[in-house]
This record gives sequence, structure tokens and C-alpha cells, in this order.
Amino acid sequence: MDEYDNNFEEHEPMSQDPDNKSQNETSHMGTGIAIGTGAGVALGVVFGIALGNMAFMGIGIAIGVSIGVAIGAALNEKSRSGDN
Repeated sequence: MDEYDNNFEEHEPMSQDPDNKSQNETSHMGTGIAIGTGAGVALGVVFGIALGNMAFMGIGIAIGVSIGVAIGAALNEKSRSGDN
């Protein structure tokens, strides 16, 4: 008999209660970051073409991600306040 056979514990499944807030809360941060990253790539291409060096695309992506975090935080706040 292997020493690891008895290490499994049985757990109760997560509650399927629709009023359970931990299951119903969604974060919009990922959506905001995706939007910001897309805009940042476009901004980075503009920087790269204007400055003649496509290495500046990283600056646009960094700016876009930071803007995306702000968008995600605003979407989270909007969904928490109930102003859908």
C-alpha cells in the first residue's frame, strides 16, 4: 500500500446558491486590460512609425495596460454600484 493513498480529504462542493456573492461577483479588470493592451499596440505602432524605431512599441503597450487597469477599475466600480 502506498503512503499517499490516504492523504485525500473529502470536501463539500461549493454552494450552488444563486445568492452566494463570492460566485456572482465578476471582475472586469481582465476586460479593461485587454481593451487597453489593444489600444496600446496601436499607440505603440504610431510611436514606432513616428520615431522610426519599432522598439518604441513597448512604450505604447505599457501606456495601454495602465489605461486598461483604470478602465477595469471603473467597470468594477460601476458594476458594484449597480448602475448597469
